[in-house]
Amino acid sequence: MNMETCFATPERTRDRELAEEIKALSGSALMQVFIKSINCLFAVLDGNRQIIALNDHYLSYLNRIPAESILGLRIGESLKCIHSTEMEGGCGTSRHCRSCGAALAITTAIASDEPIERECALELEENGERKDLFFHVKCEPFYLENRKFYLLFLNDITKDQQRKMLEKTFFHDFNNILGGLSTSAYMLSKGIRSDQVIDSIYSTTNVLVKEVEIQRCLMGNNLDYYKKTLYPLFLTDTFEKLNNIFREKAESQGTTIVYSAAPSVGNIKSDEALLIRIISNMINNALEATGEGDTISLKAHRDEDIVKITVRNPGFIPEDVQLRIFQRNFSTKSRTGRGLGTYSMKLFGEKVLGGRIGFTSTEREGTEFYLSLPS
Repeated sequence: MNMETCFATPERTRDRELAEEIKALSGSALMQVFIKSINCLFAVLDGNRQIIALNDHYLSYLNRIPAESILGLRIGESLKCIHSTEMEGGCGTSRHCRSCGAALAITTAIASDEPIERECALELEENGERKDLFFHVKCEPFYLENRKFYLLFLNDITKDQQRKMLEKTFFHDFNNILGGLSTSAYMLSKGIRSDQVIDSIYSTTNVLVKEVEIQRCLMGNNLDYYKKTLYPLFLTDTFEKLNNIFREKAESQGTTIVYSAAPSVGNIKSDEALLIRIISNMINNALEATGEGDTISLKAHRDEDIVKITVRNPGFIPEDVQLRIFQRNFSTKSRTGRGLGTYSMKLFGEKVLGGRIGFTSTEREGTEFYLSLPS
């Protein structure tokens, strides 16, 4: 029976052939010494991407599950990737697998017969809870007794990724906030001591204090660090603060940001510091997707007891990226230290503010991120 696939081949090695492959590896004294010498998660795969040998580090990572229960599985199946069960063909065959670093490294190494390295953001299901991991993956072909196998090296760099992401977002977000504070401070230094300038300085410093709480939440994976402060606010005022934050950056790249809140919106009760951060992430994403001459629109309107805030830009997000847009650690950029913006946006928008975060993206209409909030 032919199985469907959205990416890699679904076919499996027959049991008898798989047993022969396992025997060939276990019977090689040199190979056994080599496997024991590897100081990271290590597995040997056959041409159908199935595990036929693995080291003690891998077994320890799996809480010492007997090796016999792992042999014959694919990497995502052994690690309990949430996407490995979406298709009958298993690991490597779902739509999400098209953007999986491990799947890409393995399939490319098989196709090219060359060593391939990638980074992989993996979302696991463990004891009923979701867990986000980040690996550096290397897959390399090798021959044993005229059989071709593939050496797979998995380095868990989750903590390093988290540290780099927090450093990047901390300084990036602080830089945006300080930009707005600098503008107000400059006006104050020139003798412009209006209530508006003073209010801007006060609100911006409050945002800085809140930003420290947000970073603690992300660093400790604990939302309890954030002290939510709800009070009535007018989105027109919030939009003006966002304009102060992003005016200089938008002008420097020749992009126009249009802010508009429908009169019917009125005021809403929310945490403005957190709201500004979430919308700032949306605007930053839009600025990255646009250039000179483009327009970004930030709008708000009310539908009964729901207020919807949208950020639209003319760019398009490819389907493979759309599937993982809110996954922690996932990024279209090749460097570590990315993949936190949209994840944190959804985390705080839904878990703390009680709203709903989503997006639409088409080549014709562009991309729109939205935050729906109870008013």
